[in-house]
Amino acid sequence: MIPLFSARKIAGLTLLIGALLPRLHAAQEGELRVWIGADKGVRGLEEVAARFTKETGVAVTIETPQNLPQAFAEQAEGEHAPDIVFWQQDHVSRWAEDGLIEPVETDDAYRQRFYAPGWEAMSHDGEVWGYPLTLENVSLIYNKELVEQPPQTLEQVIELSHQLREEEAVDALLWDYANPYFTWGILASDGAYAFAPTEGGYNTEQSGVHSAGAIAALETLVLMVDQKVLPANSSYSVLEAKMNAGECAMMINGPWSWANLRSSGIDFGVAPLPGVNGHTGKPFVTVVGGMVTHASPNQEAAQRFLRDFVLTDEGLESIDDDVPLVVPALKSFADKLATENPHIQGSLENALQGQVMPNVPEMTRFWANMGFAISNAVRGHLSPDDALKLAEDRIENR
Repeated sequence: MIPLFSARKIAGLTLLIGALLPRLHAAQEGELRVWIGADKGVRGLEEVAARFTKETGVAVTIETPQNLPQAFAEQAEGEHAPDIVFWQQDHVSRWAEDGLIEPVETDDAYRQRFYAPGWEAMSHDGEVWGYPLTLENVSLIYNKELVEQPPQTLEQVIELSHQLREEEAVDALLWDYANPYFTWGILASDGAYAFAPTEGGYNTEQSGVHSAGAIAALETLVLMVDQKVLPANSSYSVLEAKMNAGECAMMINGPWSWANLRSSGIDFGVAPLPGVNGHTGKPFVTVVGGMVTHASPNQEAAQRFLRDFVLTDEGLESIDDDVPLVVPALKSFADKLATENPHIQGSLENALQGQVMPNVPEMTRFWANMGFAISNAVRGHLSPDDALKLAEDRIENR
């Protein structure tokens, strides 16, 4: 039997040796493993990978794991970990702080080639943690047969509603207003913000949801429900069905809804969100980016694949031909698509005047409490002022 004292020494020595040994890398050196969502143009990315392999000799495997964020958190340094992960910015700060991803190389000249929201979304603590691929946001989508000039404010929506009810017997505007993701752009139109921006990211102890502009917007939303411009209960499925049936003139929705509208024969336009006090809306902008993992033994090759093959006009065109990117972050390709497609132009305009969705885990407090604020105000449980004050206190974790 080994004496206890000796066993402790052996255990300590084992830990020391383990710490000094290099980490076992999931990916093979000289090969790239890429993780991406199954809905993101996988076949197009495989075409890009084939060109990369032909030029560099480095093989690339594209994988689409289920529940990618959870899988990455569990396997980031395991046997099957990737070299590159494509995902939206909501996990950037957590993955960076947990040491799962590496900062990427950029300079001013390179950053100028992309629209600014992309870099903001991929940044944390003063460093850039990924290359931006796409920008996505909601917009005001309107039926051109029912609306010639889309309204710029909620007050104009109310006026248009009375006119359309009399002339066409249709709803003017519907959206899932109980969901703060869809409503935030209106509430933020006159100065509200989820968390105060700082030089290195966000101050998660300072929220700006209880602003004069947000109060005015929520008061107007309540008025619209009271006047039956909006239904007492919002439903995404109902509003989408009505829009596709021509029974609704406008909706607040994202580019994922465009295909159904085209199939339904709706001639639609994409315009800025309405706001209050003379301002147009500022929707949240989400960004999908390519991130290089900390455990990768192929970080230089991974960055080259992203910079020189994926994030080029040729690379993005291959992906877009498979599954539309809608608004790429790369200016040259985004501008090309926007010139060819007014819907993309409209979505791009909304992205550039929107707010980048903060990439911090504290956003869970924002979503929950803003949902309660909207519900409490619409149902008359609290005034818009009190509802937003309560939400701000809870978002700031006070």
